[in-house]
Amino acid sequence: MRPKIFTLRNALLLLVAVGVFSGMAYWLSVGAPLPGAGVPSTAGKIVFISDRGGKSDLWMMDAATGENAVALTKDAAADRQPTLNAVGSEVAFISEGRSGGVTPQVYTVDAKPDAKILPLTNTSATKEQPRYGPKGRVYYLASGKLSATDPANRETDQVFPEADEVRALAGNENTPGILSTGGIASAAVSPDGNRIAAVIKTERGQALLLITPGQHAGQGTLLGVGSRIFCQFLADGRLVVSFEDGSPLAQAQIIYNKELIEGGGVVAAQPLNDLELPLGSFAIALFDTEGVASGALPLPFGPDIIAVSPDGSRIAVGVSKPASGNTKKPAFVGLAVLPLGENVAQGAGRLSSEPVDSITWSSDGSRIAYGSAGDIFSVPVDGSAPPVNLTKGQGVSSSPVWSPAKSRK
Repeated sequence: MRPKIFTLRNALLLLVAVGVFSGMAYWLSVGAPLPGAGVPSTAGKIVFISDRGGKSDLWMMDAATGENAVALTKDAAADRQPTLNAVGSEVAFISEGRSGGVTPQVYTVDAKPDAKILPLTNTSATKEQPRYGPKGRVYYLASGKLSATDPANRETDQVFPEADEVRALAGNENTPGILSTGGIASAAVSPDGNRIAAVIKTERGQALLLITPGQHAGQGTLLGVGSRIFCQFLADGRLVVSFEDGSPLAQAQIIYNKELIEGGGVVAAQPLNDLELPLGSFAIALFDTEGVASGALPLPFGPDIIAVSPDGSRIAVGVSKPASGNTKKPAFVGLAVLPLGENVAQGAGRLSSEPVDSITWSSDGSRIAYGSAGDIFSVPVDGSAPPVNLTKGQGVSSSPVWSPAKSRK
C-alpha cells in the first residue's frame, strides 16, 4: 500500500514549517537581532549629519566635547533629517540614492556603529521630515501628505488627508490648499496622537490647520495664517506656534468638506487663498487643547526654527539670516531662549549672534546644541558660558539631535 502523502500530521508540519520560515525571513529583514544584543545607552550623545567621511552620512558624538565621533552610516547614499525615538535607541532619517533608488525614502538604523540599515518606506512619493510619534510610529511627509509607519511591522497609514478626503477634495477650488497649492509644508503630532497640527501651503503663504484624524473626517479648524509658520506640541497637549507675517485668527474657523459629511463642497468662512497676511507682524502663540489661543506675544523678528524645552517651560528660537524683501523683519541673527508662561513668552535671552539653522535641547534642558555655518555648537541655556564648537570644521556638519536618553545616576 502506498503511504498517504496528505495527512493531518503532514499538514500541521507544513504549517509549522511555513511559520518558522516566515518568522526567519522577517527576523533577517529587521537585521537579525540577537537576544540581549541591545543598543548601548545614547545618553549624552548627539546624532548629526556630516560629510567628514566624504559623503553625507549619519554620525554620533559626545554632546559635551564632540569627541568619540562614530559613523552610523558609511556609503554613497545622501542622508539627512535624522530623528531619534523616545529612548534614543533608533534613528529614522531620509536617504537618497540608497539601494539603487532615486526617490528619497525613510530608513531606520540602531544608534550604534555597524547596525543594519532598514528601509521603512518604498513608494514613489518623495519622503521628508520624519518624526517619531506616539506608540513608536514614524510620521513623515510623502509628497505633501502626512503618513505614519510602524517600524515593528511596517504597517502604514495615510494620516492626513485620508484616502476618502483625497478623492472628495480633488479639483475643488476651495480645498484648504492640501492638493491645489502644494500640500503640507510641515506637521506636528500631539503626544496622544489624536490631533495633528498641519501647516498647509496656500497661494499667499501658509495656514495652520488643526485636525482630528479618523474622528472628524473632512473637518479641520483653521487657527492662523502667515508667510511662514512653525509649531510644536507640548507634553500636556498644548500647541506652541510661531507666525511670520501672520498671527492667530481672532476666532478660529471650522473648515469642513460637505461631500464627506452631507454632500456638497468645502465650506469655510473665507477661502484660505484669500486670507490677507499682516506683513511685518511676528508672534509666538500658545493654543490650548481645544485649539483656543490663550495668549500671543509679538516678536521683533520671525524665527527660522523653534524648539521647545523637554519640560515645556522655554522655547528656543533661531534665525539663520536677515530677512530680505518686503517682510520688514529686523536684521536679527542668532539664537534666543524665551520662557513660556501665562503671557506665552517673556524676557528673551540671546545665546548666540551667529546664524542658526537647527536647534536641539539636552534631555535635562540645561544646554542647547545648534547648527551654524557648517559646524555644531553647544551652549548653556543660562548663558553662563560661551558656545563651544563641537565639530571644529571637520567637514560640513548639520542637523544635530540630542539623545533623549538620560544618564543613570
